[in-house]
Amino acid sequence: MAEVRNTKSCDSDNVGNLPDRRKFLGFFPFFAGLIAIGATAIISVSEMIFSPFKKKVSKNSGDSYLFITKLDALTADSPPKKFKVYKRTLDAWTRYESRSIGAVYLKRVEKEGKTKILAWNARCPHAGCTIGYRERQKDFFCGCHNSRFTNEGRLPEEKTFAPRAMDTLKAELRNADEIWVQFINFQVGTSDKKSIS
Repeated sequence: MAEVRNTKSCDSDNVGNLPDRRKFLGFFPFFAGLIAIGATAIISVSEMIFSPFKKKVSKNSGDSYLFITKLDALTADSPPKKFKVYKRTLDAWTRYESRSIGAVYLKRVEKEGKTKILAWNARCPHAGCTIGYRERQKDFFCGCHNSRFTNEGRLPEEKTFAPRAMDTLKAELRNADEIWVQFINFQVGTSDKKSIS
């Protein structure tokens, strides 16, 4: 029987022409890294661009009341006291954890063993200046145009520039000793009490 020999030989000249798998394996991590970096960059840039258009929902969503102070900051039946109002806000890409958005006057009234909190917006309804309280005269006074209000925030009998009484706000006690106010700004220069915030 005749012996059949394989005529194909694996000589050293053909070995250099075969594809080098090691080169491919060397480039694979490089290309995978580029893809990962590119995807991360695209996600980061798109998040930065589109984040202002996303609605931010806070854990206090739907509750328009803001914490103002503790009850012991007010003495029963003493003159009204002014407090700044702070709120977490989002302005385009910037989040402000505690930003002043206005001021309120609070008065604690004790009647028949019950505590009631009276609240007024400190913004004058005439031109939007900040109202002060005069203890000696026992009245509210706006120095911008000499508008005066009674101790209860009402318009006095004499003529004044303010078109309406001070804007009252809803206030409530929470957790027995926390004063929370539904803070709202109203349109100035009109006799109608129209909310703008």
